[in-house]
Amino acid sequence: MLESGADAPTFTLSDQSGSEVDLAGYRGRWMLLWWYPEAGSSGCSAQVASLRSARDLLDAASLAVVGISYNSVEQNNAFSCDYDLGFPLLSDPNQVCAEAYGVRREPGEPYADKPHRMSFLIDPGGTVAFAEAVPHDAVHGYADRVLHQLASVRG
Repeated sequence: MLESGADAPTFTLSDQSGSEVDLAGYRGRWMLLWWYPEAGSSGCSAQVASLRSARDLLDAASLAVVGISYNSVEQNNAFSCDYDLGFPLLSDPNQVCAEAYGVRREPGEPYADKPHRMSFLIDPGGTVAFAEAVPHDAVHGYADRVLHQLASVRG
């Protein structure tokens, strides 16, 4: 996993509508880059519902939210439509970005075909300000957790 203080690896990936999204487009603002294992799973659905419910608070904190999984563009589109998200869900089916961020599971590990559930808060200069493996029991209050972490790293 990338540690705090590391430069956030750049990437260009397709979002749920097939448009390309580049990390460089978020320079100059705070960003939550959150990795989720599987669109539509119970844990990921709870996590994304928490983010959707806190959309106004996240916007007020000027925090861009971007999700990434190995899911296809079509799976991410269905997930986004189901929850009326309003933020990009990126597809990393070749796991290149996952490798750069250190979220890939080892072969033979349970759920090896899915990324670890991770959060990265990236500062306006492109540095990882906070990184963590998100515990499964934290998915329901995920947005509150993110906002608390953001306030902590902003000082």
